Amino acid sequence: MNLRVDLILESEQRSGSAVNVQSIKRIGSVVGPAVALLLAAVLVWKFIRVQHEYRILSDEWDMTEPQREAADTRLKAFQVNAAILQEIEGWEKARIAWHGQINGLIRAVPATVQLDTLRVNQNLQLTANKNVPARAFVMDLRGKAVGGGAEESVRQFEQALENREPFKSAVDSVKVPVYAADPSKDADRNDRIFGITCSYKQKVFE
Repeated sequence: MNLRVDLILESEQRSGSAVNVQSIKRIGSVVGPAVALLLAAVLVWKFIRVQHEYRILSDEWDMTEPQREAADTRLKAFQVNAAILQEIEGWEKARIAWHGQINGLIRAVPATVQLDTLRVNQNLQLTANKNVPARAFVMDLRGKAVGGGAEESVRQFEQALENREPFKSAVDSVKVPVYAADPSKDADRNDRIFGITCSYKQKVFE
């Protein structure tokens, strides 16, 4: 029979394991505050860095704001000028080169025809298919044809305005709304007065 007598008090007994609860508590009491201080230091450092970057960006913004305002002013002026230029180019494309038309008239008028009046009118219209602004020109010619071939001369003049350049590609229709005997006192009985209306194709603002 073997007897074992434990002479160590319970309060003096120690655990046989390498780590016990008391050790963990002691380690935690030291490591915990250190970790907390480290985290707090990291957060404070990040906060200081963010504040520093904010001050730098704020200073840069203050320095560039006058330049930005100047750039905005120049951009608005450029947009206004671009709109004016576009409108001028639209008017340029919507015009007719009348010097060419006049030169064509000189070549097209028969020798027995005398022009008394040349009038050009224009109307602003909307195109039927594009629904955009366009200019519609009308050239009104008045004059008289003399001699026995007056009627044929007016007909030749009308056909020239329909079929010869520079009118053929620019004119939409040619009409003779006026044709009558010349009422002048010194007119021959074969002399005729006439009026020819040339309606031009629409010139679109582009």
